[in-house]
Amino acid sequence: MLSGVILAGGVSKRMAGERKALLPFCGRPLIAGQLDRMRRLCDELIVVTDDPKPLLPVLERGDRLITDFYPQAGALGGMHAGLSLARHEAVWIVGGDMPFVSSEAAALLLAHLRLGLDAAIPLVQGGLYPLHGVYARGCRDQAAALLEAGETRAAALLRRLFWSELGDASFRERGVPLNFVASVKTPSDYARLVREAEAGEAAGGDSEVRAGDGAAAAGAVEGAADRPAPPVSRERVVATDGGLAGGAIAAGGLAASAAAAELFADGTAADSADAPSGQPDGGRL
Repeated sequence: MLSGVILAGGVSKRMAGERKALLPFCGRPLIAGQLDRMRRLCDELIVVTDDPKPLLPVLERGDRLITDFYPQAGALGGMHAGLSLARHEAVWIVGGDMPFVSSEAAALLLAHLRLGLDAAIPLVQGGLYPLHGVYARGCRDQAAALLEAGETRAAALLRRLFWSELGDASFRERGVPLNFVASVKTPSDYARLVREAEAGEAAGGDSEVRAGDGAAAAGAVEGAADRPAPPVSRERVVATDGGLAGGAIAAGGLAASAAAAELFADGTAADSADAPSGQPDGGRL
């Protein structure tokens, strides 16, 4: 069982005051495509926003629309709200500006989470993406503690969790395009991603829009469950200044990635809310 959460947020200054979740994308609001893709895997869908009314026409019966517990608290505030009200123990969280969210990628992350972690996070072309990660619902307590301290970045939450990254090879093995982490930050991003989506439609659609994707996503979970689970090391990562910096877990007994080391050294990673350009290879701030 999986809850899906979309952080729809507010208007974007860089997008001339537009609400990115409602930008036209292939003939309908961007968030409508997200909901369709997430519905293939999730038993519950939650949209977090500061202004519910404009989003009501996009939702289907049973979809939930909630507001932040901590107003004006950025991506972390939205994550906290979604985690707090989710009905299921596992929660897939995405940004409302990510048009290519992938249920197949989320299924692989969900299978990884079941190893007993707090979170499973995509590591795509060297960038960590806390938004499009799958989290244990109990992470809400750590999120609340950070918000009380004035923190608003999604990446900051990872410093308090035991988590594992899932890298490019795992997604490519399942035929998952790595653009699932792409996001709209600027008008040029928007134009580029619309062109990419239209080109995909002209070529017959990607794996997320072909018929039968729900079965493919379920198969990703089953396939991951059939493979032997990698050994998990719960050794904490030490920041470059020598201080204890967080709780990253390296799957397969390997050392944590350079991206994780950077996260714990300076407290940054690819928040969808403020990562540059939305390119899959632009993950680290």
